[in-house]
Amino acid sequence: MTVIMLIILISIIYSSKYNGDTDFSNYLSFECTNVIKGVFLILVFLSHFTLYGFEWSTEWYDIGGLWIRSHMGQLIVCMFLFYSGYGIMESFKNKKGTYIKQLPKNRILKTLFNFDFAVLIYMLLYIFFQHKTITLKKMVLSLIGWNSFGNSNWYIFCIIYMYIITYLVLKVYHSINNRKQIIIMIFMGTLLYTLFVSFYKADHWFNTAYCYVFGCCYSLYKNELENFINDKRFLLIFYCALLFIISYKSKNKIIWYYIFTISFTSLVVLISSMFNIHNKLFEWIGKNLFPLYIFQRIPMIILKSYPYFLGNPLVSLMISAIATIAICIIYNFINKYFLSKLFNRI
Repeated sequence: MTVIMLIILISIIYSSKYNGDTDFSNYLSFECTNVIKGVFLILVFLSHFTLYGFEWSTEWYDIGGLWIRSHMGQLIVCMFLFYSGYGIMESFKNKKGTYIKQLPKNRILKTLFNFDFAVLIYMLLYIFFQHKTITLKKMVLSLIGWNSFGNSNWYIFCIIYMYIITYLVLKVYHSINNRKQIIIMIFMGTLLYTLFVSFYKADHWFNTAYCYVFGCCYSLYKNELENFINDKRFLLIFYCALLFIISYKSKNKIIWYYIFTISFTSLVVLISSMFNIHNKLFEWIGKNLFPLYIFQRIPMIILKSYPYFLGNPLVSLMISAIATIAICIIYNFINKYFLSKLFNRI
């Protein structure tokens, strides 16, 4: 795993070109953000893979990567939430009322519809591999992301909630002139989410949620923030890195964990703003975030049922990666010619 992470790092360095500390032309473009999302999606894939009991060695080429993965924790999803918040506000700024009107269909219901298609597949795997009966309650709760048949669910539940809160806030404050009120209300909605979910779920369900709020805020105050950052990037990187290190020491306390995730997100944004990043592979992975994220557990679930694959993690990792890409391609075909048409009719 260490070697894989080194390859990712070298690929990013090789794909990046320094553009100075005053240029803001590329770092939040679709291309650049997809590349970064692609990198973190690979880290998510590696993180999920280690949860299925595959027997990694204790040699340097495995142990180093496992150590990095365990210490990164929820940091690997921070940028997904940040870019989601940023993207939704950028679309609002450009389309205003039209975007607000289309948001329930294009963001909330479409995400839930595609997620439920995946849940049904995982439900069949759950029945086949675990030979368990399914209750109506478990099925309903799984379809909204509160429960699971082995599929990833907390992120989908969180992001759909964020979309709903954003929609409700934008319905009330439907002008960019109300950006202060928009941020405050989205923050309050996120606070309600974290308080409620903390009573029923583990910390990872809510401890990165404020990265979405940060993304919304960055979009609405983008000009002011870029003017502030201009010519100060190295100094700000130093301060964010210092805050990141300090908060890491106390991240077992939830407030410090919020600071931990925001400082990390800030570091990625600041560093990426100094480079033009071009990597077609990572960009493709970022573009296909949903299917690659939601279906990556399927080959892992199947392979862990066989002792040979549990004892050969590298072989299993390669098979899982190839199978996930194949499933993504099949899903995109089905989505294009069947699911999207069915969704529009419904």
